[in-house]
Amino acid sequence: MSMLFVVDGWEGWEHARVLVRYFIPRIPCRILQDSSLALIADLENISSMCVGEDPSEYFNAVNARYLVVFTQRQKIGALTRFALKESGRFESVYVVQEYWGDIIDCELPPGTVLHYFVRDEFAAALTRRRVGSFPVHVVGSPRYFLYELWDLPAIKKDVRDCLGVSFGQKLIGWFGQSPAVTDAYRRTLEKFAEAVAGRPLLKVLYRPHLRESAGQVQHTETVFRQYGVPFVTVVEEDTLRCLCAVDVVATVFSNCIADAVHLNRISPVPLNTSIYFLFDPEMVDYHAHHTKLTYPPFAAQQAALFVTNVDQLMASLDLAVDPAQLAASWHHAARVVYLGSEALAGISAKIF
Repeated sequence: MSMLFVVDGWEGWEHARVLVRYFIPRIPCRILQDSSLALIADLENISSMCVGEDPSEYFNAVNARYLVVFTQRQKIGALTRFALKESGRFESVYVVQEYWGDIIDCELPPGTVLHYFVRDEFAAALTRRRVGSFPVHVVGSPRYFLYELWDLPAIKKDVRDCLGVSFGQKLIGWFGQSPAVTDAYRRTLEKFAEAVAGRPLLKVLYRPHLRESAGQVQHTETVFRQYGVPFVTVVEEDTLRCLCAVDVVATVFSNCIADAVHLNRISPVPLNTSIYFLFDPEMVDYHAHHTKLTYPPFAAQQAALFVTNVDQLMASLDLAVDPAQLAASWHHAARVVYLGSEALAGISAKIF
C-alpha cells in the first residue's frame, strides 16, 4: 500500500516536493502530475500526463491507501477531478489547501469525505463555512519547510550588497502583478511611485510577476523614472531571496506577502514589514471577486499593513520602515503562522 499525490498546478507541486520526501521513510509514495510541471528532482515513482490523456489505466495499476490532492487558484485540474471520481479506491482522501478558504468544488461520489489541511485559524473558519461537515485541520503550510534551512539574515545582506544598497538606505520591494483591471493597477502604481519619490532614503527593488508582459514591465519602469524613483529591476534572482532582501514588501494583493510573512516567521530576527496597497475602488472590487474576501487574510490578522485610502499611503510607508513596526510585524508573524516543519508533523499526526 502507498500514498498517491495528484498534482495539477504549481501550488500543489511546491507542497508535494516537500511532503513526499517527508513521508517516503514511512510509506511508499507515488506522484501523478500534469505534464506542464517540472519533474521533482531525485524522486522515483513520478508519472506525468498530458491534458486529455486518460488516466484510467494508471489508477487501475496503483494500489494506494491514501490520496492527497491540492487546491489551486484556478479551477480544479483534470487529474484531480478524475482522482476524486475514483475516491472509493482509497481509505482516506486529503486536501492540502494553498489559499485561504479555497475548496475542491466538484461533484464527489456518495460517501466521499475530504479531510482539509489548512494554514491557520482564519483559513479554517472560511473553509468550514464552505465545506460543511468535512473535517478541517489547522496544521500550517508544508511548502515553507525548505526555507527553514536558509540563513535569512545572511541572504538579506548578500542580496543587498549585490544591489548596491547603501548604509542607511531603506529597500522597498514592489512585487508586480498582472491583473485584468490594468487601469486600476496603473493608478495604484503611480500613487506608490509618487509617495516613494518624496522619501530620498527609499530605493525600490522591482520584481516583475511571471505573467507581466514585457510591455507591462517597461511601463512600470517608465513610471518610476517619471517620478524620479531610484529603482532596480530584478528578474534573475529567486523571488524569496528578493523578499529576504527588502525592508518593506509592497504590492496590491499579491500572494508574495504570504511568502514574506512566512519568512518573517522563520527568521531569527525581524526581516521586513509587508503592506497591501488596495485603495483603488476598481481594484478593491476585482480583489473581492478574485479571492471572495473583503480583506487580504494577513491584513485581517494584522501580520501585514493595509492601505485602504490613498491619503494613508505616505503615512503607511513611514510606518512600514519604522523599527517598532518591523518588530511588531515579526511578532504578529510568530502569532499567526505555523512553521513548515510544524505543518509536516501535523499532517503526519492526522494521517497516521
